[in-house]
Amino acid sequence: GPAAERELLAELPPLLDRIDAWIADGVLGGEQLNAADFMVAPSLALILYRPDVRSLFEGRPALELVDRLLPEPA
Repeated sequence: GPAAERELLAELPPLLDRIDAWIADGVLGGEQLNAADFMVAPSLALILYRPDVRSLFEGRPALELVDRLLPEPA
């Protein structure tokens, strides 16, 4: 319901902070992509189907990871 949705959306910025930290540490998004990259990026892409959360991703390394692994079709 609406309350659960609000709670989940409130958890998104800290989750993105954690993913950005993994990218900064080289755990994700390194020169050689790994299995974790191919699990995390598609999961983030699914979240991005919600247009109301796009602004939470703007300027983040997490968004760059999604764009790197799943670029927009030409």
